Parts: sequence; C-alpha cells; structure tokens
Amino acid sequence: MIKQLRLALLSCAALACLSGNLNASEPFYRMWMTDAENVVPTENVEVFNGTTPWVYIRYMGDRNSDDVIGPGTIKTFWTWDGTPVDITYNITTSGNKNDFWIPFNETSFGTMAAGNWTVTATSTLFTSGKVKTYFDSKTFKLNPVPEPISSFLFLTGGLTMAFGLKRGKRKK
Repeated sequence: MIKQLRLALLSCAALACLSGNLNASEPFYRMWMTDAENVVPTENVEVFNGTTPWVYIRYMGDRNSDDVIGPGTIKTFWTWDGTPVDITYNITTSGNKNDFWIPFNETSFGTMAAGNWTVTATSTLFTSGKVKTYFDSKTFKLNPVPEPISSFLFLTGGLTMAFGLKRGKRKK
C-alpha cells in the first residue's frame, strides 16, 4: 500500500513537471516551534525548558486549519549543535488539514540532547491541479533539565555540609 502511494505521488509529480504545473519552492505560510500539540501557536518558541518541542506547520494562510488542501508529504531533517543527526521524520498527508504538528521526543528520535537544534522541513503538496513545494528552517535551544532526585540529593548534601561547618565552628 505504501509503495503504491509513493508511486502514485511520484507519478503525479512527474506529470505535473511535464505539464508545467510545478511551482517554485516557497516557504510555508507559518513554521514555528511550539510546546503544545493541536494548539495553534501565537508565536515561535525558541527555548525549551523541560517541555517537548513540536514543529508546527501551516501550509496556506488563506485557509483554516482543518480545510482540505490536497495530499502531500512532509519530511524534517534535524541538526544538533551544527552536526547532522541521523534522524528524520516523514509523514504522508491525506490532504484533510492545513495544519500539522511534528513531535520532537524520545519515542521519535531516541534522544533529547540539550543544546542548539535546527529543524529543516520540506514538503510537496498536490493542490488545485498543481504541485507545490515548500521549505523552511527553524532553530531552537533545548535546555538540560536536572532530574528531581539529583537536585534533592545535591541540596541535601549541601545543607548537611553547611550545618556541619557551622556546628564545627561553635565547638571551638
């Protein structure tokens, strides 16, 4: 089934190229980083402190989030501190919505390393008898979040040492 869908999409793209219906690449109407799925963000989030980063994509600004826009594909490429990471996220859309949320989480990628990340998204969309290609790129920072038990042990040890030093000075 997947092979047949890929073949159909590839055939449509080839036919559109031959017929002159392929538009030049353009940026998505909106590609932002956000910390919530299925909530249209009001601004791009650049720093994440313990929340899951999501890539939010809206293809067209003149359409509602649930408008039917045509089938297509979205592929994301991820870079960590300037080093390409061997992770991509691919989705094939059925064209039943204009907005998409792509997660960045341990289930998807196996790691959530702290540091500076860049995500680049490319897409091909078949709409109104034409093939449109989209692209964009965003950077974000993922801050390390200490484990609660580590923080507790650090504070407990520090308080114990401080109390011991203070008590030791009183005996003299």
